[in-house]
Formats: sequence, structure tokens, C-alpha cells
Amino acid sequence: MRALPHIGLALCLGLLACGDPPAPPLDSASPEVLVPPDTLPPPDTLPPEDTALPIEDTFEPDDGPAAPDIPFTPFAEDPSPPFLPPEPPPQTPSTCLPLVNPNAETGTLSGWTSTEGAFLVESQTSVFEGDDPPAEEGIYYFSGGESQTSRITQDIALTPSAIPRYALLQSLIATQGSADSAYIALEAHGPDGKLARHVNGPYVAESSWRDGLVALAIPGNATSLRIELTALRGDGIYNDVYFDALTLCLYDERPRPNIDELPPRPTS
Repeated sequence: MRALPHIGLALCLGLLACGDPPAPPLDSASPEVLVPPDTLPPPDTLPPEDTALPIEDTFEPDDGPAAPDIPFTPFAEDPSPPFLPPEPPPQTPSTCLPLVNPNAETGTLSGWTSTEGAFLVESQTSVFEGDDPPAEEGIYYFSGGESQTSRITQDIALTPSAIPRYALLQSLIATQGSADSAYIALEAHGPDGKLARHVNGPYVAESSWRDGLVALAIPGNATSLRIELTALRGDGIYNDVYFDALTLCLYDERPRPNIDELPPRPTS
């Protein structure tokens, strides 16, 4: 009976010897696992080590209201340079002042005062010949003649008014070549002399007649207006600048929005 404890102890030792091997310590390194060469991917299919993988775009568009349709205007329908709408026509004048010989139809410079050079009166009613255009109105018109600078004026009496008024001078103008130039001017005079002045020009290189305009705000104490026509010769012998069919009218409102932005007087 005493042998039984020894037999039990031997059985326990045998069972321990036949069980699972003990686990390795926690701080021991795991053995390297080898992969058979035939299971590795080809080298050219692997991305470079410094290349980041692309991120999938997960943006979803906003299903908000659609943008309104804006009609397209072709460029050909745009206004001519400088791409601004054309200036509106002047308002109806309150009155037009009588001018003496405004279209040279007397055949002379009567009613005008020559202040520089020598304006001439020309007649050309046939097709264009030489440097003289055909008259636009009647058979005569004013010409710059042969002077370097030609200038004529005419004074028109005014009744002083406490109401603001504006004057608009219009003249048909033609020139020949790019060197000769035309200017038109308006001055307001009072008891003590010149009160205001505006000049418009130059008008150049236009062989056919066209409208020249200059406007002036009239001071309340003005007693007269002065018209001035100037022809400047740029080169050659003849001063090929022409004027015809002048009118001078008064307005209760500005006949042009930019009358305070006209060019200065030309220098001879």
C-alpha cells in the first residue's frame, strides 16, 4: 500500500513530459518567417517607397438650384470703341440766336472779324476737285486760306438772365490730310470782359462734312457770346480747313453731359 503514492507521482511526471512545450518568455524575439520565392509579387508591380497612394475622391456635388441662363450678346453687336453707348441728341432748344452770314452765302466774310491770318470764302459745287470739297449748304463755305493760323470771330448780343442757360454751337467741318486741324470755340462776355470759354477740337483728316459741336454754360451776368473759328495748317502751302452752316442755340438744360470736359484752346 505504501507504493501507491510513488506510482501516482510517476504518472504525474509522465504526463508533464508528454504535454505542450512551455511558452517562450515575453521579452524573447519572434523567429523570422520565410516566404517562398515563388509567392512574391514581381518587383515592377510594387510602388516606390516614397510614393503616396492616391486618395479616393469622395466629393459629392451640391444639388442646389441651377444657375440662371444669361443671354449671350455677340461681339459684333457691341457699340463701337470706346464701347460706350452713343451720346444722346441734344434737347430741344429754347431759342436759336440769329447769326450774320453763318454759311458764307454772301460770298464774303461780312459779319465776321478776322483776328489772325486770312480766312477765305470758297465756292465748289461740283464733285471733289483738288483740296476744295463741294459745299454742303448753298454754294459757299469758309476756308483757312494759305495762312499758318487763320481765325475769325463773331459777337452775338445776349439779354442777362437769372435762369441758368446753356449755349450750343454747331458747324459743319471738313479738313484735308492729317496735318491740318479745325477748332470751334464759344466765349461768354460781360461788362468786364470774358467770363467763360470752351473749345472743341481738333477735327482732322475728314474730307467729307461732319458736325462739330461745342457747348458752354452761360454765366448769369453775360451780355454777349463770341463764336471763334480756328484753322491750323500742319504742313504744305494751303490751310485745308473748311466751315459751313453754323447755328447757335440756347437751352434750359445741358445739351451735352460733358461740356465741362472739352479740350483747351489750341496754340498757334
